[in-house]
Amino acid sequence: MPNEKNLIPNSDRTPSELREIAKKGGKKSGEVRRLRAQERKEWQRLLKMTMASGKKENPKNFTEADLKNLSVSDAMKIELIKKVLHGGKDSLSAYEAVMKYSGIQSEDNAEPQEENSVETFLDALNKKAEDVWSDNNE
Repeated sequence: MPNEKNLIPNSDRTPSELREIAKKGGKKSGEVRRLRAQERKEWQRLLKMTMASGKKENPKNFTEADLKNLSVSDAMKIELIKKVLHGGKDSLSAYEAVMKYSGIQSEDNAEPQEENSVETFLDALNKKAEDVWSDNNE
């Protein structure tokens, strides 16, 4: 375990030692990056798999969505939405996850942004109208 006694400051190392340390770090960084990319691809492949063999059907409502012939990703999304609808101790965190991943923000965050953008638009419109009217009066 490193401590003050066994640490060597970089100022005490030669340029060739620093180069060798940086070379090892770069190689390890590349290995980790490739491993993470491979993991992402495996997760994406698994999420696209269907839950059961056969024809994939698009359910029209949640009661038809019995997790058969759906992709793993679709099944996970449906279960998350069901958790929100049924309530319980995890329903709030499930709701927040659905809102986050669907691109919809909570009502608290959405209201001020809409009002602010409308007010900004109206202010700009009023300023433009004042400019036009003042030019016509001259």
